[in-house]
Amino acid sequence: MTNTQIQPINPVRSREGSQRASASNGINPILVSNVILIAVFGLLLSFYIIQANMIAADKYQVKFLNEKLTSLNEVRTSLAAQRSETEDPSELMEFARAKGMVEAKNITYIFENGNVALRP
Repeated sequence: MTNTQIQPINPVRSREGSQRASASNGINPILVSNVILIAVFGLLLSFYIIQANMIAADKYQVKFLNEKLTSLNEVRTSLAAQRSETEDPSELMEFARAKGMVEAKNITYIFENGNVALRP
């Protein structure tokens, strides 16, 4: 006879093998946690980029509006100076003389009392 021995199956070893088989067939928890961390990092990075872009756009708009405000203030100052020149009585007299206007004297108003449409 041959001297072959049958080795008994080690129950501890068989459980390890089944755990390894299920781990290789199932989802690795470390891989899942890494994917979740990468996704969170990507979301935070995109949020940061969007916020930085919005801040830069707001700063550009504020700069543009400040420049426009400065320009409008200059125009307002110029118009106020022109208005003060035209409201000066001596300037008005010179304008009237240059255009050939004369002073009105002994004026008679047609509708002095204001009750034009009333019937007696």
